[in-house]
Amino acid sequence: MVRLGVVALLLATGVSACSSAGGEQADDGEYGVLVEACDLVDPVTIAALAGGLAETASRLRQQSGRELTDRVDKTTCHHQFGGSDSVPIAPYDEFAPDTPGTPAYRYVLVTAMRHHAGDGQSGTDLARDWLASDPQARVPDITALGLDDGDIMQRPNGVESYTRIRAVDANLTLLIEYGGADIGAKPAGMPSGEGRDGALRLLTDAAARRPCPTSDC
Repeated sequence: MVRLGVVALLLATGVSACSSAGGEQADDGEYGVLVEACDLVDPVTIAALAGGLAETASRLRQQSGRELTDRVDKTTCHHQFGGSDSVPIAPYDEFAPDTPGTPAYRYVLVTAMRHHAGDGQSGTDLARDWLASDPQARVPDITALGLDDGDIMQRPNGVESYTRIRAVDANLTLLIEYGGADIGAKPAGMPSGEGRDGALRLLTDAAARRPCPTSDC
């Protein structure tokens, strides 16, 4: 069952969560079900963020899949459009800043991690520890979506630039990246405003599409 709104239903159910495979039983209000990252992605948004480029096979290792352990269940969803081989490496030109260029490639990576309770800590505690381990800038846009906490980071990476958003919802953590590069852009990469807006749109979709925390709600 997919949520129809962005307001969390965690405390409203009053139902005990299912026990995690290989982990301790989830507390009330925590996710006891696997969250599929690709279910959190709206195809309409992906098409809008593709920049008019055709979807291509990833030049990286296959990142769409799942990894289940006794500490965390992780699923990923990866989309790539265009190709980085068409992007020339051009030096930064202080006399032509913020030249948008033409889209060369874009990628979207969404990761969902469900933390299991262990070592005397709840899954929610472990999710918050994960967020605190690498502190970044907090933004009110994240908690406005009904999520507990989160942060945002924007960085260039060679000719590429990307925006990364992390968010916590009880024992569920979400990691969203949206990045790419433009041909002839100065500075290299994609405009930071485009990256931020795209990543926040992906997070808005994920907040609205995240499942009920238990299998019987």
